[in-house]
Amino acid sequence: MKKNLFSLFLMITTLNTHSQVSNVTIKADEIYACKFGMALTMDVLIPHNPNKAAIVFMNSGGYVSGKIRFIKKNNGKTYEYLSKEELEIVPEGFKYPPLAQFSMDELLNKGFTIFDIRHGSSPKFTLDEIVDDYKRALQFLKFNADNYGIDSTKIGLFGASAGGYLATYLASTFEGIKTVAAFYPGGYDYIRLKNNSTEAFNNLAALHLDDELLKQLSIKEQLSKNSPSMLVVYGSEDFPFITQDCKDLELHLEKLGVESKFIEFERIGHEFRNKEGYHFEYGEKARLEMVSWFNQKLLN
Repeated sequence: MKKNLFSLFLMITTLNTHSQVSNVTIKADEIYACKFGMALTMDVLIPHNPNKAAIVFMNSGGYVSGKIRFIKKNNGKTYEYLSKEELEIVPEGFKYPPLAQFSMDELLNKGFTIFDIRHGSSPKFTLDEIVDDYKRALQFLKFNADNYGIDSTKIGLFGASAGGYLATYLASTFEGIKTVAAFYPGGYDYIRLKNNSTEAFNNLAALHLDDELLKQLSIKEQLSKNSPSMLVVYGSEDFPFITQDCKDLELHLEKLGVESKFIEFERIGHEFRNKEGYHFEYGEKARLEMVSWFNQKLLN
């Protein structure tokens, strides 16, 4: 995606702006379901000025869940919301710059209620079980919408990589999702991944399923003219199976007549990184595109 000097200046200016978030009500480790005697949990972030729209963050990377949390516990009693400058990988507790692209600062300031939902992680659980976890979570949210002060017809899904796949797939298989934003999602065609990207496939234990199930879990098998609108942001130098999936997804949605917006950053790879490291300006650009997308599709 070509950038001129003016747009680059705007991105850098935005990057250097500290976003203050205040008066967030935190409901930590809410249980949305149980399986095998294990609680499935989520964190709920309620802004001081709720607009009744909800964003569900599909907390997944490599089909492992919960490595990012937007809150931290203080003295074992209370919780504190973390701004984008403070996010870190848990439980290791180290700073990882790409996490800033997932910050909920602007969404909370605009009144969106955030549901940070965790699933049963790979390698213990496979992709079909992970998808079922999110279906349980979405059913729970729709049933308890009034309790959280949200409108069940104004739910958007957001995720990146594995989480981007889950957002895109669930949006086309779970009735009532309004819109989706996904960063560098895969999973358009898992059979192609298995056949053409053997190393990547072998490293993802959640995908070790029979071919018929893998086919059904592929995004391309679930898309229809009734799929919700989608925003997809990715880099031209991401893994080939990611870039190809994004391009095929764009063509498929165009053919179906589904509203979509695809943004490709040139010379940028997975997580908006390349050999030089993480590029904050592209992470910020993607994040603010996501905020704008949800503002347009859920509030207008």
